[in-house]
Amino acid sequence: MSKSKKIRTSPVSLNESTLESNIVSEIAGLFNFPNTSAYTSRLHWFFDIPRVIPATINFRKAKIYRLTPIEEYDGGGWDSKITIPRGDGSRRAVFIQFKSGKHSDGNNITNSLFNLNVKEPNKHVEFAFNDNSDNNQHRTLKNLQVELIGRGLPSKSVLYGFPRITDLNEFENLEEDLLLHTTFLSLSEMDAKAKNAGTDLYDGQKHHFRTCYFDETRREISSEPFSLSEPEDPSGFLFELVLSKYSEWKSQMYKERIGREWSDEEFLFLLSDFLRVNPFELHEFRYFNRYPFRLKDELKKYYLNLEKNSIKYLGRLYDHEGDVHHKWRKRFFQRILTFIKSHTSEKPLQYEIPSEYTFVLPEETQLEIDVKGRFNLITF
Repeated sequence: MSKSKKIRTSPVSLNESTLESNIVSEIAGLFNFPNTSAYTSRLHWFFDIPRVIPATINFRKAKIYRLTPIEEYDGGGWDSKITIPRGDGSRRAVFIQFKSGKHSDGNNITNSLFNLNVKEPNKHVEFAFNDNSDNNQHRTLKNLQVELIGRGLPSKSVLYGFPRITDLNEFENLEEDLLLHTTFLSLSEMDAKAKNAGTDLYDGQKHHFRTCYFDETRREISSEPFSLSEPEDPSGFLFELVLSKYSEWKSQMYKERIGREWSDEEFLFLLSDFLRVNPFELHEFRYFNRYPFRLKDELKKYYLNLEKNSIKYLGRLYDHEGDVHHKWRKRFFQRILTFIKSHTSEKPLQYEIPSEYTFVLPEETQLEIDVKGRFNLITF
């Protein structure tokens, strides 16, 4: 009598596919849903703002592309290609290889930042990379990067995504975007730091990346551990994503003939909801000061509680002071604010958005890259 197979309704553990699907969906969600990303819901209640901007719904969609297992094995190397709208009808793209990590309370590895003999917090996440069956995934991603550079595209547009959530229960109870808990590390930065440390990441061996849960300056790569402290720009990819959203947003507002002062301040509220920060501590809002005190007071209470609850949540999630993790969000808000203040034109942004991690798509084409395998077609 044959043994019946167990019916599964959920994964046993938090796997790479689950993490990847959620993160890319969150990235796409920044651009795809006018009902939820055009205005904050609370302002709908206050000001009766229309939920859909009919003239600008087209050309808003982000697209997600994935290789089949055979294509990935035979030279693809990446998990997801994401294309996002720029607001002027064109698109940007980026290639990301995601990895799932495992929690560690510390290790006994010589020279590791997370050695149990070190007094700093040792709890961290450990990720394996170049761990496919042929141990050539990092090389395959390098081939893609070289091809992109040869076409005049940025070297940082090939990334690893390392989500710092490792437990299935924590994931199920996550109260905010997984995107905010993901380290994006470019292949170019990893290779440059490895070269300086005298480490070969193309030796056909599995390697590991380790990072602190809440302090991304405490991270390393091993075989022989070397620090990745003083990162080039831990939030660089997210910065470019948000600015791309701002570019699209500004284009929409320009088409609707909505003034820059109002639209810029509304975008900052949208950003505050995403980051869960209190914007009134970071910026003087002039446009909304024209409204009755009761409405302003309600809005201030809302964001004050939003930030407080976020800090408490992060403290529970990481078993550490939540404001330590939250501080980078305020710095990130200030960084976006500085960019907005320096671009005061009413017209849409076309060339001002950085292009270090995402690249403007050329005409649809296929790249043939010579790697070991039966074929490797990368359409972008």
